[in-house]
Amino acid sequence: DASIRAAGAPGLVERFGAFSVGVTAAYGVLAAAVYARRPQHPLVRWWLAIAALSAFSNLAWTFGLLGEWADWPIPGATWWLWLGGWIWVPVYWLIPTVMFALTPDGRLPSARWNPLMWVVGAAITISAIGWLLLPPSMSDTPEVFPPGYTAPFPSWTGAGVLLVVGAAFGVVAVAMSVTALVQRYRGAAALERAQLRWLVLGAAGTIACLAL
Repeated sequence: DASIRAAGAPGLVERFGAFSVGVTAAYGVLAAAVYARRPQHPLVRWWLAIAALSAFSNLAWTFGLLGEWADWPIPGATWWLWLGGWIWVPVYWLIPTVMFALTPDGRLPSARWNPLMWVVGAAITISAIGWLLLPPSMSDTPEVFPPGYTAPFPSWTGAGVLLVVGAAFGVVAVAMSVTALVQRYRGAAALERAQLRWLVLGAAGTIACLAL
């Protein structure tokens, strides 16, 4: 971190890095704790996936920034920085959608909610493709990329359209997930309602961290 800061990398890197570390730790600990008591719990694999993707995203950003900003001899630093620019997408859509819809038993409230998973999949896929094709100069945080940086993968100036479409699917997925959560809460017993309240509290904390 000190090397990246000394090289002049923007401060927002630390903010998103801290968020990524927090997500990795929170979901990793949660998965380990539940696995120790109920290894077959359906949500364990989702928590592990979120923790692993978040950790890998942070690792990619770190390698890329150290190689590109601090001139560390890291092989493929250009690729690492490019990868860190879009591999985080699944985490950002999974947390406010799948986590809302599947908590606390790892299942959707009913079969009629099955289309939700397809909408989430569309949001993740389209958004990720949009970000990986987006030219660095068109990024909402172009200052992350050092002067003269060129993406190692072909860019497309029309990728912004994919971001809009992906975000539209994401908004629909979040709305469906919140609706599913409300439906589940209304028909839940006292213990399940308490679990859902903790979920909402955790979601509020996540939003607060992003807003800082």
